[in-house]
This record gives sequence, C-alpha cells and structure tokens, in this order.
Amino acid sequence: MRDREPWMQAYRVQRKDEFDLVEKGIQECQLVLTSKIPKAFVEVARALLLRRAMNGVSAMTTLASYGYTTEVRIQYRSVLEAIMRMTALCLDPELFNDYRAQGELANLGMAKDLLNLRTKSQMSAEEEPTEEQITSMIDLLDRRIAEADGLYPRKMKKKIEGYEWAEKAGLVSLYWGHYASLSLAVHHSLQDNERHLERGGDGTITGIEIGPERDEAIRFLLDATQALFGAVRAFVKTTQQSMPGSYIRVAGEAHRRYVAMFKGAKGGRSV
Repeated sequence: MRDREPWMQAYRVQRKDEFDLVEKGIQECQLVLTSKIPKAFVEVARALLLRRAMNGVSAMTTLASYGYTTEVRIQYRSVLEAIMRMTALCLDPELFNDYRAQGELANLGMAKDLLNLRTKSQMSAEEEPTEEQITSMIDLLDRRIAEADGLYPRKMKKKIEGYEWAEKAGLVSLYWGHYASLSLAVHHSLQDNERHLERGGDGTITGIEIGPERDEAIRFLLDATQALFGAVRAFVKTTQQSMPGSYIRVAGEAHRRYVAMFKGAKGGRSV
C-alpha cells in the first residue's frame, strides 16, 4: 500500500507541465464563461452545462493528483455528458425544450419503476414510500410535463439517450471512442475491477491494489481538456464573441502536448 500524500507531491512534480496546462485551460474556460451574461433560457442552459464540464475537469485534476484513476474516468464520462448536451444545444437551440424535459422524464421513469418494485415486493401497505405517495408523484410529474408541452411549440416525451445526444452534437466519434468504454468504470463492471488485482508471474492472485493506481490518470485529463476546448469553441460561436488570444495559445499547446504524448506513441492510446 502506497500513502497518497507523498505520492501526490511526487506525481505533481513529475507531471507538472501537464497539470499546469490543464489548469490554464480551466482558467481560460472561466474567462470565456464569465465574459458575457446569458439571458435567454437556452443561453443559460448552455452556460450552465459548460460550467459543469469545466468543474468536472477541475475535479479530475484533484482526483488524478492523488492517483484515483478509476474515479477520474468516472468523472470524465460525466464531463462528456455535459459537453455533448451543450454542443447539441449550440447546434440546435430548439432542443432546449427536449433538454428541459429530461429531468422530469427521468424522475417519472424512476417513480414508475419504484411503483412496480413496490407491487412485487413484500412491503406492508404502511411502509414508505406508500403506493399512494408514489402514484401522487407520478401524477405530479405527468402534470408538469403536460404544462411544459403547453408552453413550448415542440413536444418531447422521450428520454434522449447518451448516443442520441452525441449524434445531435456531431460527436459520435467522441462517444464511441471515449464515452462507451468509460461506462465500464461507471457501472462497476468485473472487467474493470479486475485491473486492481495484483498477480504473480504465473498469473496467481497475490493481493488487491490499495492506494494510488498503477494506471496513470494524466492521459484522461488531457483527453478531457481537449474535449473541453472543443466545447468552448462551440459555445463562443453562439455568443458572437471573439476567441481570446490567450485561449488560442493554451489550446494550441495542449494539442501539441496531447499529440506528443499519445498520438505518436507506439501502439497508440487506449481509453
């Protein structure tokens, strides 16, 4: 077992250039995000999604510093979800009503699943949540969705899946190349968890990895930073702002570092 604090201090020195670059990218994103106050509903939604992506990359930086590579991958998938939704809203502002409805639709689906689970279980009639409480919640959510349909011309009563957001955002390659494989960590798959077994030369299990993970997290940080830069470019186009020169310089350096570390490496890069 390796203690995380001294490991973190050594790793931050070893990968100082990469960490500095990621943090500069986050700072540039903050400047873009705060340079113009959003007013229309869809503008607010896009800004808040970009904020989620930016904060997600910042959280990845902290997790990576301490060797939490699996948690970095989980957070990276969340960053990609925010980026795909924001980019889709940049390309088609009329998707706003569809996006706005997703929370209610997800809650409605969970309430119906809970009602079905309660019906099949051995719970007593008085045990909470009661059937009356659940059906009341379902009725409330149905009313909210119906009210929203009355406010906006385009009606949407279908949950939009991750790959559909990727398609609407024009980011299908990002979905299949990154998002899908990251799902193994999110869903605690056995294939992903087996990475943390320690084995002898003959393959015999000798223990479980404790402490900072052997797999480096910096590659996921640079991947996420590249994706964040792409999201910022899409965001800036919708606000009719000019791209700051400092942003262009940091993005260019990040891309060169990315290519040098991964694209030119023998055997390529795996996610």
